[in-house]
Amino acid sequence: MHLLLVSTDPTAFTKGSDFQKRHARYGELVERISIIARGGSEEVALSPTVTLYPTSGSKLFWGVRARAVARSIHAKQPVDVVSAQDPFEVGLLGLSIARRLGAKLHIQLHTDPFSSGFGFRPVNAFRKRLLRFVLEHANCVRVVSEQLVENVKQYTDAPVSVLPVFVDPTRFAQASRGGKRILVVSRLEPEKRIAKALFIFARLLKEEPDATLTILGEGRERGRIERMVRVLGIEGKVSLLGHVPDIAPYYASHDVLLHTSRFEGYGLALVEARLSGLPVVSTDVGVAKEVGAHIFSEDEEVVELLQKSFTEDPEPYTPPYVSIEGYLEDWKDQFRACV
Repeated sequence: MHLLLVSTDPTAFTKGSDFQKRHARYGELVERISIIARGGSEEVALSPTVTLYPTSGSKLFWGVRARAVARSIHAKQPVDVVSAQDPFEVGLLGLSIARRLGAKLHIQLHTDPFSSGFGFRPVNAFRKRLLRFVLEHANCVRVVSEQLVENVKQYTDAPVSVLPVFVDPTRFAQASRGGKRILVVSRLEPEKRIAKALFIFARLLKEEPDATLTILGEGRERGRIERMVRVLGIEGKVSLLGHVPDIAPYYASHDVLLHTSRFEGYGLALVEARLSGLPVVSTDVGVAKEVGAHIFSEDEEVVELLQKSFTEDPEPYTPPYVSIEGYLEDWKDQFRACV
């Protein structure tokens, strides 16, 4: 089987990135994987069977180059399945390429476009229309959580595979708890509502003055968040640490994870926190219920839930995959369903 993957992952051409390591491993399962990724300047062989092909240009026009690259790849070895990392702009490009090559179309869905929170950005209303069109033409679909399956099936008769993001449980040591250290792990983007986390924490401090808040992640909202910390007068209690190369020690040194996102398809931080033995207080998004998080909808509930979590001994969490071998077999099966 020859897979052609279409991706805009910003780490695709970063030497030694998780993206590169993951796809090199995937290459052991099929005959060939060709990856068309945005960025880069030259081809990169990740393994004898996996090659990264660069494309350049603006967000609007890089797809023109991607289609040309796809044709040249197909001329060397016919492509069986084209996989797009989302059912929106990339999905539309994947559909165009699949039709041109006479290949099957595999669509991945990592977010939750069916959540009411997804529509808060005007561009997402347009993306919902793209989603409907792309899913109608998909030959198989991969989603990352069970909660997405029924909604996806409204738009396609294609097989839908549930394949969560693999998280290696051996990476995470059990947290040394006993304090009131709150952790937020998130991109600093509007849909993640980090401002809400700050307001919640400021309210908590009135009852728990020894509590602290650590925020890991980067994004467009950083400047606004820094200003809000000053306005709320909580500078000495909040640490904005940005991106960190190894997140596991931060889970191990905190007492609870707070998650305030509008929507998630999965929620990697939720899983990582639970693997570290942390209780989670979260909005009802992604796999929050599946990992046993305390769910809140009203801000008034959160302070009480956080206080409860400080002294809670949560149930151990068992992830969907405890080893990479089972995950890799299911990864291959999702493409078998296409052909």
